[in-house]
Amino acid sequence: MKTCLEIAGADERRPDGFASSGRSEDSPALPALSRLLQRKGFSKDALGTLALILLLAAIFCGCSSGPLWQRRVHAFSVPTAPPVTTSQTNLVSLNRVSVSSLFQSRFFTYRTGNTSYEQDPYAAFLAPPERSLAEPLRHWIRTSGAFGRLVEPGSGLSASLTIEVSVSQLYCDFRESSHPVATMELRWLIYKLSDGSPGRIVLDKVYARETPLAKKSPAAIMTAWDNDLYQILEQVDSDYAQANANLAAH
Repeated sequence: MKTCLEIAGADERRPDGFASSGRSEDSPALPALSRLLQRKGFSKDALGTLALILLLAAIFCGCSSGPLWQRRVHAFSVPTAPPVTTSQTNLVSLNRVSVSSLFQSRFFTYRTGNTSYEQDPYAAFLAPPERSLAEPLRHWIRTSGAFGRLVEPGSGLSASLTIEVSVSQLYCDFRESSHPVATMELRWLIYKLSDGSPGRIVLDKVYARETPLAKKSPAAIMTAWDNDLYQILEQVDSDYAQANANLAAH
């Protein structure tokens, strides 16, 4: 847990620059603590001195009138796919979206050193990361037409092309505190299906993107991740079209 000095300050911002939200209320623990100390034999004078010390400490660290940190949840925006000039006739499924165990937490992950990471208990995904990513990916595949007609989960139709997406990096890099960047790395594996069995691989490629933050806030991180994802999706569409053309030529 963060201390008062870590989560509050004169400008009501966290030390990482993230803006606060909400207000604190009087803590119900103080009256209970007073009764406990009285039972332990503390005099009223001693309790008064202790209360004054606690009050001054609270004022100093901003807890008496500072922000009450509330967890905010975020979701990826649903990207709008650009129109395609040629539509594929495949029936395509998004078979799997997996996230590295290092970044499966719903809490936002911040990289603070070469081998050190922190998780933000006040900023989280609305759903687990793999589910948070699956919905915008399906929407892109459904609306772009670049891969074919999307077969929804549970459909009785059999796909002729399937897509697997593996997320190896999903964090915000604070190693340069003056220049934080949202980082995303996805591996796209697209292959044909024949009678339900894996067939020829059409595309197998890793895409990595970094977008600088407009400001230090969880909302800005989410916006930067949206930008990372959109750039990757555009590149995947282009690469798949090229790979498909190469296969048709041979």
